Parts: sequence; C-alpha cells; structure tokens
Amino acid sequence: MMKENLFKILNRRSPFANFKAEIDESDYRERWFEFRDKKYEEYVREELLENDFEVE
Repeated sequence: MMKENLFKILNRRSPFANFKAEIDESDYRERWFEFRDKKYEEYVREELLENDFEVE
C-alpha cells in the first residue's frame, strides 16, 4: 500500500510538497526516527565493544 500511495503522490503536481505532507501526516516519520535511533545505538555499542569499553 505504501508503494502505491507514494507512486500516486509523486506523480501529482508538486510531488515533493505532497510527499512531505504525506509523511508528516502518517506514522512513517516516527517509525523512521525510531529505526534510525535504534541503528545509531547499535553502531555506538559495537564501536565501544570493539575498542574494549564496557557497555551496559
């Protein structure tokens, strides 16, 4: 569904504005930030472990 919806949005007039509005009005943005934060945390944890730091 997301793919079809984005295809429709990007084929209308002002595709970038429509895309931004769609993202802002959905849970996609929040899910992206949650995903990004989780990956940042995993990366930092791995770097600390590789450099012999203790991680809780």
